[in-house]
Amino acid sequence: MSLTLDNKNLVNLSLLLSGLISCHAFSGELKIKGGVDTKAYLYETANGQESEFVSNEALVIKPSLTGIFSSKGLTASISAVNTIAKLQNDESADVDSDKQYTEFQYDSKVVLIENVMDITLNGRQRYRAASQAQSLVSDIVLAPGELTKFQTHNATFNFNTPNPKYIGLNFQANYAKSNSDDTVDDNNPDDETSTGYDGANLSSVIRLYQGRSAKNFSFDISTSYNHSEQRDLEDFESLNHDATIGVGIAPKLSFTLVGSMDEYKGERFNRLDLDSNSYGVGFNWAPKQNRNILITYNQLEENEDNTTNFIGLNTNWAFTDRTDLALRVSKKFYGNAYSFDFSHKLKNFRSSITYDEQVNTFGGLSYSNTSGLFVCEFGSTEFANCFQPSGTDYILKPGEEYININYVETDITEQTLLRKAGSLNLGYEKNKVKVSLVTRYEKNSYLESDSYQSTKSAILNFLLTLSHRTSIGLSYNLSRTQEYNRDEYSTIRNIGLDFNRKLTEDFSLVINARYLDRTSAIETDLVTDKRITLGLKYEFD
Repeated sequence: MSLTLDNKNLVNLSLLLSGLISCHAFSGELKIKGGVDTKAYLYETANGQESEFVSNEALVIKPSLTGIFSSKGLTASISAVNTIAKLQNDESADVDSDKQYTEFQYDSKVVLIENVMDITLNGRQRYRAASQAQSLVSDIVLAPGELTKFQTHNATFNFNTPNPKYIGLNFQANYAKSNSDDTVDDNNPDDETSTGYDGANLSSVIRLYQGRSAKNFSFDISTSYNHSEQRDLEDFESLNHDATIGVGIAPKLSFTLVGSMDEYKGERFNRLDLDSNSYGVGFNWAPKQNRNILITYNQLEENEDNTTNFIGLNTNWAFTDRTDLALRVSKKFYGNAYSFDFSHKLKNFRSSITYDEQVNTFGGLSYSNTSGLFVCEFGSTEFANCFQPSGTDYILKPGEEYININYVETDITEQTLLRKAGSLNLGYEKNKVKVSLVTRYEKNSYLESDSYQSTKSAILNFLLTLSHRTSIGLSYNLSRTQEYNRDEYSTIRNIGLDFNRKLTEDFSLVINARYLDRTSAIETDLVTDKRITLGLKYEFD
C-alpha cells in the first residue's frame, strides 16, 4: 500500500483545498501582524576536555509575518520567520559564517456542518537536531551544523453525532507527511549516502456507543487503524479493536463484557509476534454521570501456548466540573499496560498528570497533540506571549493555540518504538506573576534494533511583570538522558535570565543572559556555553 502523494496529486489536492476555502472565505476578518527581532550575541564556549573558552560573536535578524483569517465557516492562521545568522569566533576572526533558515507554520479549520463535521489542515517547517539529546543543546548560534530541516503536513477529517438518542458515532481520519534532511540513523548531512527521513502516515478511528435513550444497556466499540510508510524500512501497520458491553443488573451497577484485539504487521521486528487478544467479565459501578469504575477479570492470549490472567481496571471519575481522573490498567504484549490522566483547573492554578504507553513511529508521533496548560499566540514559543485561561472550557480564538512550550523532541528515526511517557504540569498566573513547571519521564524502546533510550527532565519558567512596560523572566531546564542500552547518562543544565522593556508601542528592548552545561561519559559531548544577548524587537499590526 503506497501512501506517497506525487506532484500531480499534490497539485490536485491544493486546487481542491483552495476551492473549498474560497467558498468559505468570501467574507470574514483578516488580521496581519509582523515584526523584526534583532539580537547581538556575545558568548564563550568550551568543548570536550578543553579548559579554555573560545569567544564568539553573532548577529541574528528575524523578520516575521503572521496572518489570521476568521469567518463563520473557516479559521486559518499562518506564520513565517526568516532567520539570518552571522557568526564569527576568535579562531577564525577573518572568516564569517552566514546562515539562513526559513521556518513557517500554518493551521486551518473548515467547518462543513457545525458540531458535526469539519476538516483541519496544519503543518510546519522548522530546523531542529535529529537527536533528542542534541536538540536540548543545538540552536542557530551553538552547534548550528547539527540542525536539520524538518517538515510535517497533515490533514484531518472529523465526524461525530452530537447528543445521539440511540447510537452515537465518532469518526476521524488523518493523513500526515513528514520529511527531514537527516536522521539519528545517519546523522551526517554531508555524507552522500545520507537519505534523511521521508515518511507518510495514515490513521483512522471509528467509535460506536449507546445514545441517551439507552436503558439498562450500554456499549462502546472502537477500532483504530494506523499505517506508516517509510523510505528505507518496511511499512508498519497496526489494527486495534476495543469493546465494552454492559447489562444493568441493579441500580447503578451493570454486568460487563470486555474485549480487545491488537494486530501488528511488518516482518522487521526482533520479536516476530506482537499480536495479542484479551477478553474478560466484570462489573461496572456508575453512581452518577461522568463517574464510573469498571473492574474485570481477564485473560490475555499472545499465542496458543501463552495465556495470562489479570485484573483490569478502567475508571473515569469527574470529582467536580474542574477535576477529572481517568485510569486504565490492562496487559499488552510487552507486559502491564497503564494509562493515567488527571487534571485540576482553578481560576489561577492548573495542574495535570498524564501517563501513556503506545506503539508508533516518528511519522505517527510528529502530528500528535502536545497541548499544555497555557494558550499562546500562534507561532510563538515565548512564555511571555502565553496566558493561562481562567475558565474550565476555554474556546480558542483565531490566532491562538494550546501548546506545551517545554515539549521534548523525539529522535528522527524510521524505527518503530514503544513509548512510555509521563508528565507533571503545573501552571499559575495571577496579577503580575506567571509560573510554569513541567517534569517529564520518557522511555523509548526501538523494536527493530532492540535498543532503548530514556530521558528525565524538569523545566521551570517564571515571569514577573514589574509594570505594563517592564518584565523579568527566569528559566531553568534540567535534563538527564540515558545513552542507548547503557548505564551512562548525559546531564544538561540550562539557566536563563531575561529582561524586557517596552520602549514604545512598537519597539521593545530585550536583554538575556544564559548558562548551559552538558556533562557526559562521552568526551566529545561535553560542552559549556555562556552568553549575553542584547536585542531590539519591532512589531506592527
